[in-house]
Amino acid sequence: MLVSLPLSWLSAHDISALPQPQPAELAALPAGTRILITAQLPPNLPVDASGLTVFYVERLVADPPSMTNSQATTTAPEWQTIRPPPSRVGMALADRSALLVQIGPATRFLHAQQVALDGKELATSQQRAVGYQAGQV
Repeated sequence: MLVSLPLSWLSAHDISALPQPQPAELAALPAGTRILITAQLPPNLPVDASGLTVFYVERLVADPPSMTNSQATTTAPEWQTIRPPPSRVGMALADRSALLVQIGPATRFLHAQQVALDGKELATSQQRAVGYQAGQV
């Protein structure tokens, strides 16, 4: 599982350049250190109706059309978070040691599953859950 910072903060290049410490090195890192690690969600975490265990919920929001020089202009709809991810999640590192991860409310998950929550196909859905299943790495 890969948890990201808001994409406006870091580019993909910046993310790939993050340090990747070994599990034994984590305890010595100062709080707030940005790192890239591989961790696994416990398989026994409770699952939501969406089938996901760690997720956030988004709604597709479009700004109302605005008038410019007597012409209506519209902006493309954007996904807006209406329910942030949990603020803390316990995970297991590759050496099976426990890790408590803090997740900020503006965090976006990379390589996550997307599940439509409004009964529509994902491509036409107006509301979705984005996240991971229990046990996922």
